[in-house]
Amino acid sequence: MHYLRWMMGKVGLDVCYQAVCMRMNSTDFTPFVDNDDNRAADGIDLRYKYETETGFYPEGYEDKSCSIFEMMVALALRCDEDVMYDPEVGERVDLWFWEMFIALGLDEFEGNELDYDIVDDILERLNDRTYDFDGRNGGMFVMDNPPEDLRDVELWYQMMYWLNEKYPEY
Repeated sequence: MHYLRWMMGKVGLDVCYQAVCMRMNSTDFTPFVDNDDNRAADGIDLRYKYETETGFYPEGYEDKSCSIFEMMVALALRCDEDVMYDPEVGERVDLWFWEMFIALGLDEFEGNELDYDIVDDILERLNDRTYDFDGRNGGMFVMDNPPEDLRDVELWYQMMYWLNEKYPEY
């Protein structure tokens, strides 16, 4: 639970989203296209960041695959640190995460009442890439004019396309 709350803190999520985050964290991320395994590796690397900051490796994660929650937190961190960092604006990890969270429709699950079937369906659409070509209805990056079918593009490039469309000034 400490690791989950640590990750939630990294992306600025309030405890009111703990139930949905727990579900996301108990669902394995499945790399679907080439290079999405890099997103899984980034998610697993969060465990070592946690260990560096706290002195403890997350209990029970020794042989666990990367979860969807870990992948999304790691992707938001990478977006901020490696792509969108602006010293004048400061850290915006929470913005990048929240945009993905909203695109998935997970922001609707505030509080402890959770419809597991709906949340599981959302996470399955993400993992199986059964969302629309433009990211609608289940993707993390929704675009008006995607340069190609997002279902066939690794998540890193989906994010890049989305950032270029939504934040062209950067």
